[in-house]
Amino acid sequence: MRRIQSSVSTSEERTAKKITQSIQDLTLDLERVGYYIATAMPYLHFRRFIEVAESASHEANIKADIEYARKVHNGF
Repeated sequence: MRRIQSSVSTSEERTAKKITQSIQDLTLDLERVGYYIATAMPYLHFRRFIEVAESASHEANIKADIEYARKVHNGF
């Protein structure tokens, strides 16, 4: 079943777009950003950030598994 794209975005979608727009600058030192998140922000913010990163990693792995299964099923 195909999901129909709605013109109304959720708070989560808007937040994801803000995060990705914030880090798309290739001159941005992501290690430094990580340092500030881990040391200068409250611990709760750090833990929530980790939760977002782990969720994104999990979803990317699922997507890769689906793509691999499609290739195997179609005989590469």
